[in-house]
Amino acid sequence: MGCAASCVCKTIKAGEYYAVSDRSGNVKVIEGPSRLCRCGRFFESINLEVAGENEYLELKFLDGRTEFRPGPASAVRNPIEHVSITRHRVKRLAKGEVLLIYREEHGSTGKIFLEGPGVYRPTTASEWTVPMNMKVATDSEYLAVTHIDGHVEIQRGPASLIVDPEKYLTVEVQSAVQIGEQELIVVYRRTGDEVKRYLVRGPCLYIPDSASEWTHEFSWTGAAAKSETISGPARKQVDAIKFTKLRTSPGKMYYDVENVRTKDNALLAVRLMLFFEYTDVEMMLNNTNDPYGDFVNAVSADIIEWCSSKKFDEFLAATENLNTLDMYKQLVANASKIGMKMQKVVFRGYEAPKALQSMHDTAIEKRTELALSREREEDEQKLLDFKLKKEEERSAKQHELEMSKLSHDLSMQKKQFESKQQELEMQRDLEIEKIRQIKNIDRNADVVKYLIAKEGKLPNIVQCATMLAPPAMEIDGMQQTPGGWCG
Repeated sequence: MGCAASCVCKTIKAGEYYAVSDRSGNVKVIEGPSRLCRCGRFFESINLEVAGENEYLELKFLDGRTEFRPGPASAVRNPIEHVSITRHRVKRLAKGEVLLIYREEHGSTGKIFLEGPGVYRPTTASEWTVPMNMKVATDSEYLAVTHIDGHVEIQRGPASLIVDPEKYLTVEVQSAVQIGEQELIVVYRRTGDEVKRYLVRGPCLYIPDSASEWTHEFSWTGAAAKSETISGPARKQVDAIKFTKLRTSPGKMYYDVENVRTKDNALLAVRLMLFFEYTDVEMMLNNTNDPYGDFVNAVSADIIEWCSSKKFDEFLAATENLNTLDMYKQLVANASKIGMKMQKVVFRGYEAPKALQSMHDTAIEKRTELALSREREEDEQKLLDFKLKKEEERSAKQHELEMSKLSHDLSMQKKQFESKQQELEMQRDLEIEKIRQIKNIDRNADVVKYLIAKEGKLPNIVQCATMLAPPAMEIDGMQQTPGGWCG
């Protein structure tokens, strides 16, 4: 029974939609849940379009109308009413975004500016949108606004402007020119039919007053190739450096004067460093458009003129003159004419051909070797002189010590002799005193005999005797003993 019923009837579930047409051609939209007989009916499933809060539905009817339904909303496409039902997302506008909306109403077209943050959803099919930009300039920027009529307006920052295509061709955000300490730019400003030049000095931010102003671009002679070191060749090329900001602080430049010939036809390259300062920028702008190029030409002329009258050896002997400004007459004069001043010129050395340089290096090696030999010989002679001097000093000191010792010995001997003489004199005085006392005691005493007895020496007596000694004998007061005579 169930199978037969399902073949005869059509069940439409909840949430489903069907377009049901009968044999007469009538169409009806059925929403589930529902159950219909299949006999003589045709069923076509149709979808339900649902729009969320950030969406909307666009319904196009068979009579040509268009309807927009903001979300949340839902709709089912009825075949007898709708051509299509489309779901769209609303347009989100962030802060700073602008949308221009054109809308036709009562035969006229109006426009509406919609600024973010916000959302846009159309209300009628007769409107269309054009995305627009909002240009914002900060404190260090400005807006260059080109109007439809062709004139250009400068708006200083901070400022913002909606780029309306009906008013403006272009709106550009441009950065102000940052001018630092001891820097300047040259500005040309047109006032009526006259154009004047102005110097804008830093520190400041430069913003043009009108579109008729332009900044001067300097194009000077500079290094032909960028080098990471200052020891390489310093060759120059015209228009190598281009800039708009001129730094007025004292500067320097490296330059090698090449192909310089001496009087003996030696080919050299003289390496220099030029130090200069700006004294009058207006004079420089009036008298030259490339001061570096003028420096190169003037210093080359001075070096060539100076070297042409000197041989190579004379050049080497006089290189210290290249560090003075006296020989750079054309360079100094040229600098003063263009509002600049040369502070000094430093000679950084020279380069010669390999053959000449090799010969010069060999000569230097020989001279150095001879100088070293001479210094070594002088050192040896000085050492010998030093040794001899020291030996002489040592001998003199030794002689002095010996003389001092001899003088001391003589002095000691003299003192000993004098002491001995004093002792003898004392003994003599004592002996005289003794004789005087003897005379006082005995006036008849024979002093001569006393002195002879006192100073005289007894002769040696050899006694020969037997083992048995005889009795002692006395002779003139002297007693004979077994060992000799005794008094």
